[in-house]
Amino acid sequence: MLIYFIKTGAVVKIGVTKNIEGRIANLQTANHLPLELLHTIEIEEDKVYETEKELHYHFRHTRLSGEWFVFTPFMKEVIEYIEINGYSKNTEAYITFKGRTEAFCNLENLYTEIENKAREYMIKGDFHAVEGIIEQMQESIQTIKDNLRHKLHQYNKAVIL
Repeated sequence: MLIYFIKTGAVVKIGVTKNIEGRIANLQTANHLPLELLHTIEIEEDKVYETEKELHYHFRHTRLSGEWFVFTPFMKEVIEYIEINGYSKNTEAYITFKGRTEAFCNLENLYTEIENKAREYMIKGDFHAVEGIIEQMQESIQTIKDNLRHKLHQYNKAVIL
């Protein structure tokens, strides 16, 4: 069985097939943009759907609908890694590490944007707006912390079961 990455425009479909040529032909019929096969991974039949689910999980933040995802530099880098190294548990570790690195970069970019906006308000003397930004950040951080704790609790329950 094959897991495929098929690109059309700025989106990628990550799916499973036994016949890649037939799958491309079928998808092309329903798509006005040309399709590009980026890569396939040959996986044992008993592990293919679990592996596909793992890949979908790693790219969940870019999911548009079903098996369609926004094609990001992160996804491109992961596909290139798989092309060179194949798919294994090392790939999972690589994707997790790169995903966390990308997430932290996104947080740093967000922090810079917030800091610049606060600086604009301070220059204008609008300290009330700066206090509002600080309150919003504290609420957002608390929400993130609560969500992560909840997910960790769910994960720990799943591992114990």
